[in-house]
Amino acid sequence: MGVHTRHRRDVIARAGALACAAAGPLAAGAVLLLADALGGIVEMPGDAVTYTAYCALLVACLEVPLVLRLAGRVSAPGMTAVAGGLAPLAVAAGGLVPNVPAFASAMVLAGLLGGPLLVLPRALLPAGLAAWWHLAALAGVAGAAFLAVARANAPGDAVAVAGVLAAVLGVGAICVPKPVREAPDSGLPTSKGRPPAAGAVSARALGLREAFALALPALPGYATAAGAVAVTVQSGLHLLLFRWNLVGGAPALRLAWAALAAVVLTVLARNLAGATWPVPWLLLMAATAPVLVATAPAGWALAASFTVVLAAAALAAASLDGALIARAPAAQRPGLAGVTAAVSVTAALAALGVMALIGKVTDDVSAATLMAVPLAAGAFAASGTAVKRPGALPAAEAGVSPPADVEGTDPPLLDVHALSAGRGATAVRDVTLRVRAGEAVAVFGPGSRILLEAVAGHLMPSRGAVIMGGTDVTAVTAERRTGLGLSHLVRTTGGEDGDDTVMGRLQARARRLGRAQPGTAAVLDVFPALRARAREPVSSLAEGDARLLGLAEALIVRPRLLLIDGLSPGLDDASVDVLAAAVRLLLADGTALLLAEPRVHVALAVCGRAHVLRHGRTVAELSASTPDRVRELLHRGGLLR
Repeated sequence: MGVHTRHRRDVIARAGALACAAAGPLAAGAVLLLADALGGIVEMPGDAVTYTAYCALLVACLEVPLVLRLAGRVSAPGMTAVAGGLAPLAVAAGGLVPNVPAFASAMVLAGLLGGPLLVLPRALLPAGLAAWWHLAALAGVAGAAFLAVARANAPGDAVAVAGVLAAVLGVGAICVPKPVREAPDSGLPTSKGRPPAAGAVSARALGLREAFALALPALPGYATAAGAVAVTVQSGLHLLLFRWNLVGGAPALRLAWAALAAVVLTVLARNLAGATWPVPWLLLMAATAPVLVATAPAGWALAASFTVVLAAAALAAASLDGALIARAPAAQRPGLAGVTAAVSVTAALAALGVMALIGKVTDDVSAATLMAVPLAAGAFAASGTAVKRPGALPAAEAGVSPPADVEGTDPPLLDVHALSAGRGATAVRDVTLRVRAGEAVAVFGPGSRILLEAVAGHLMPSRGAVIMGGTDVTAVTAERRTGLGLSHLVRTTGGEDGDDTVMGRLQARARRLGRAQPGTAAVLDVFPALRARAREPVSSLAEGDARLLGLAEALIVRPRLLLIDGLSPGLDDASVDVLAAAVRLLLADGTALLLAEPRVHVALAVCGRAHVLRHGRTVAELSASTPDRVRELLHRGGLLR
């Protein structure tokens, strides 16, 4: 395929993705902006029309789990194109049929057909287009507003036209190429048939619960942005309608021009969407918009409020998309996009409900003003979670200088940034390190064990981020990370495992991972000392044998990141050699290793790089390190005697 042909196809694919982004706001926006006028045709109150449209949005949200199940079996671009074509046509039908049952049925049908539009369009977006996707959505809002103004006397026709145009735009998703699916992990304790290290997790689509766990740090930001837009636009249009003597008429026209101005501002500031540090400030700007609406002295001020909230929310959402969705493996993106979209819609409707309740106690102006308080709180919540995730930023922007041997290579499999965890003398403070697929890194000094616990998810850090495969997993539990094949911590287990036998535990682990051929006997063949105790309770194992069992589990789990809290304690030299050989097998298979080992020469026989901690902080990062150099650093800090 020639360069020009590839370029043309790439342009068509991007155009299809952006066209689909405008479809939903165009169709839904026309219904909401013309709700009062539609009520006169359909013979139901305008508020009832609005509530019906909101119910359709909730129906679409309820479909997210079903869409996630279908996404792994059906062509995502095809499903998006079908939903993008049929859902707006249902909206168009609702505008053409002037009776309550037909209109309500059309809206519910649009919601049923529109579920994929909440999940898939952003998941299909080519890299680097997060800001442009939200620009297209703003353009859809502007189009809906202009149509509402142009056909205000014929609202049914306006909704029909908006629906047909949105259907044409939605079908454009068929132009987007289907994402390449990585080969699934075989699950067998052998390197044959194993996919590249970057594919072990990305080959597995996320369920709703898993996607929610991964997206959790970013959800306050999405919810705040959506709530700010809903409150500002709803209260602003209401004030424009009832304060026409002060601000003038044609509320939809002011929103249309405000949306176009927001498009221009977003284009000019689109580079902000490449980082997450501006998100709290953008959300605070959006949170002030309801106050600006409530105190606006003229129509231009209200329109300016619309512009501020639309541009700020679009840039904030684009930044979060770029950090959370665009950098996730392809199979994870539908889950993340669906969860964030559903949370955004729910948050917007909840914000409107809260404002309505406040309005029953006080006046509408005070209700809009008071809504700035929870929105500002949401902005501050976002600044403490999803925004401070430097591991999702480029190294230069995050202030991290990658090691010399990592410079110019693919992104690291593990990226720990400014991590703080634990208390007292063994706590770690602001530790930053990176490990590539197939690479082994040793950590020496007090705090090494705490660092491994925090990276594995057994200990929640107080600050910082843990990024695996480009995805922030700081808030993901250790059990879920193991189940996803992300990481596995080898350590002494103690007696908490009750009466489970060694063989029984390995078989149970294999079954939990869905392995049809667990291969536990083959794993035990690697460790003769463990095979001799296969029928004994795990609780009876000595420290060294418990560590052997942990590594045997790793051979079944086949994690992308292996964490070992000591290779040698409790083992003789022959057993240490067996462990080291098994670790090298995993490294050759693409697994990354982070090792905390008290015997320097044992660690460096396996690891090519080393981090030395002192008082919980990294004092040296060594490439091609020698035992003498590490011992010198440990002696200097009084850590080795």
